[in-house]
Amino acid sequence: LPKAQKLATIGEGSGAFKLEQQVKVMQRKTGVAGYNFRYIIHDNPTNDPKAQLPEGVGLFVLTVKKTGKSHYAVVPVIGPKAAPERMAASSEPVAEKVQLPGAVLVWKHPQGSGAVYTHWMDGATWDPMAEGNAYNFGVAVPKGYDGAKPLPVMFYGHGMGGTYSVSDSAPYWPCLWIWHGDKSGSWFLGMMSRDRTKVVNYAEQRVRWSAKWLAAGRANQFWKVDMRRVQAHGHSMGGTACNAWALRMGDIFCTTVDSAGATIHSRNR
Repeated sequence: LPKAQKLATIGEGSGAFKLEQQVKVMQRKTGVAGYNFRYIIHDNPTNDPKAQLPEGVGLFVLTVKKTGKSHYAVVPVIGPKAAPERMAASSEPVAEKVQLPGAVLVWKHPQGSGAVYTHWMDGATWDPMAEGNAYNFGVAVPKGYDGAKPLPVMFYGHGMGGTYSVSDSAPYWPCLWIWHGDKSGSWFLGMMSRDRTKVVNYAEQRVRWSAKWLAAGRANQFWKVDMRRVQAHGHSMGGTACNAWALRMGDIFCTTVDSAGATIHSRNR
């Protein structure tokens, strides 16, 4: 244990999804009080509220940086002191592989045309003010889509005060839609870090991860996508985001349409 690297101090109750407790999107969608107020860490296509972590449980998510094997231990802290004599450790090394991080399916429409996922950004590089590194995003495909034909993709950016959307199916354009939630308003591609020491381009990290993940063909996905036809669409600050995405990430986006694009907001200065 003296030679071990400390990864994090995990607070009791850190399995609570505080951002979702604020926006209450999943509670409204499911009609289940407190749905997703605590993290769901395994795919939950049946929308079972019991899939949430129990009350008071802590959670730490690590993004693997090196392929290999590692041992892990959890040491309880009682009062002000650690209690290594009570630690829990892996009996065998854990095999790890560097690859694109996934997302956990936390809700799925009964007809299979809409879903919500939780993704944890890399805590080493993701630290916007008051947002944390976990967020939900919505995905939807056209009604009756069977997953065979690759779909074009539409990224949607919401305005100030908005959040991600949950749709039963793709709205007015037949493609795969993806709706992010951006609590701290990093759509301008620059946001102060939590310690206010630097401005970081958080939005690009998340958009680039999303584009790769949508085309990754993971087991909890129900679509194929044509990444040659990726569009961006948004309103107000989300509209400004679309223009910024197209200018900054021309390797991903082919077109962008926005309405009432916003100018600089005081929180982004």
